[in-house]
Amino acid sequence: MKVINRAQLLAEVGDPLVAYQVGPDDICLLADNYWATITAEDGVLSGALVVLNDSVDGADLIGELESVSQENGLELSWLSVDGKLDIAARPEWKYRSDWVWMWAQRVVGGEGCDLVDLDDLSDAEEINNFAIPLNPLFEGSPGHGMNLFWVGARGDDGGLIGCGTVRETQAGFGHIAGVIVDPGHRGRGLGSAIVAELSRKMLERDPAVTISAYAENENAICVYEKLGFKLAHRFSAWATKPRPAEPK
Repeated sequence: MKVINRAQLLAEVGDPLVAYQVGPDDICLLADNYWATITAEDGVLSGALVVLNDSVDGADLIGELESVSQENGLELSWLSVDGKLDIAARPEWKYRSDWVWMWAQRVVGGEGCDLVDLDDLSDAEEINNFAIPLNPLFEGSPGHGMNLFWVGARGDDGGLIGCGTVRETQAGFGHIAGVIVDPGHRGRGLGSAIVAELSRKMLERDPAVTISAYAENENAICVYEKLGFKLAHRFSAWATKPRPAEPK
């Protein structure tokens, strides 16, 4: 295993995840049977995205990632792996979820819904009041200066019935997050319209836009694929502590 920079990793693997997600300050690792990136979080904790070419011993891999993290003053607290990895022998890694990472260079469809622009600061309370009761782990994070812009949709009474946002990845490209639609208004193309509008706004600036989803949310993944997103990775994610709910 060797530590290399982002440009070297991109030249070696040519993966869109490296091109559009990995930042210049991320730690990049390359081995015979895997490549990985380690990202600092809050300057203390860190997480790793790992793509495996072959099966690898989970304990050995985590040991290598922890060693590199510690050398850089970080504590490895989450790990997402695309490939087979058995870490059952490490009881501290007890929280698991599965998610997908997708990217698009153009989108098609998604028209036909009336959407409005929302402000990350002035509309933060309204967005949280709408979204968090529907999903306590809502990933929009309005009001914290993390987002570039929002789009939403309002019902007949003027209240929100859907929204979504874009923030920048470590690589400086747009990543769609916080997409949520009121259950009473699902199945009408509103989610598709929100993702399409966010994507078109970002593709006016960037060569690509990215999005992720829980792996079990097959309906959302299908919607994204119909819009033009390509599924690049299916990750199994482990963490040493539970994910916190969205700050209010």
